[in-house]
Amino acid sequence: MVPRYLFVGLILVLNFLSCYSSQSHLWQSARQKLNIQYDYSYPTEPIRQQLDVYYPKLESDHGVTSLKPVVLFIHGGAWQFGSKEHGRRIALSLVTQGFVVVSINYRLSSEQNQVKFPDHIRDVAKSFAWVYQNIGKFGGNANEIFVSGYSAGGHLAALLALDPSHLHEVGLTPKNITGVICISGVYEISPTQPELNTPFSTDEKACRKASPLEYVSAVAPPFLVLYAEHELWDLGDMAKKFANKLISFGIETKLVQVENRDHLTIFQNVLRSRKDPANQTILSFLQAHSQIHPVPKAAEIP
Repeated sequence: MVPRYLFVGLILVLNFLSCYSSQSHLWQSARQKLNIQYDYSYPTEPIRQQLDVYYPKLESDHGVTSLKPVVLFIHGGAWQFGSKEHGRRIALSLVTQGFVVVSINYRLSSEQNQVKFPDHIRDVAKSFAWVYQNIGKFGGNANEIFVSGYSAGGHLAALLALDPSHLHEVGLTPKNITGVICISGVYEISPTQPELNTPFSTDEKACRKASPLEYVSAVAPPFLVLYAEHELWDLGDMAKKFANKLISFGIETKLVQVENRDHLTIFQNVLRSRKDPANQTILSFLQAHSQIHPVPKAAEIP
């Protein structure tokens, strides 16, 4: 029997690969550079260490190009499924608002390979380093990089921002992160959860090391933590616990329950409509913590 969480991951893969082909006309407002190799340490499946960059047309103000804030997006899929293509619709929405968006792949775990924590987060750190070093070529501001993720991606976004060891390995620190957006993330890895044994471990110490909750400190960047009213497992309670711990350390944190949503539809609706409350909350968070101003409504996507 397929565990429920892995089944959700499979649904995500099938759903997002086919959902938005009808939106191709909207891409006229964005530019894209696809399948950029950010690392070469996984030659058996190099696509897992690639990223896509989506960016608005470079504008010049009196001869000076205005650099845009950057959003790095990390897909979900139980650390075993998923693809950077899941970030395409989010990228479209944010590019029209003046952001540069980078959607990344990272190595995925399976029973047939040796990929386990910390391989996923090491790839995320390497992709972040690539963005920091190269995003200026696409009009992005390396001093304004947000990290965002959904589900397993939310876990990786939080861990990157809170455990400094991963960014230290690539010569950076969490201070290089402007803000973090976690959508239905996982913040505590348990060895007693069978669905997590393949990407992580049955060892309690190893699971604690992979848990963002273990690394909350007073030097974290601002966080936006979203969760669905009808979440998978106990992810709603976990989000509250995580946000409350951030707040207890004095970290600027916004916790939002998105009503009438479950673990799948919270992300689906963010993609489908700029009028979705989660979509609006994310955009407001980005605008509040960057040097960008709201785009007139005529430029918005319905």
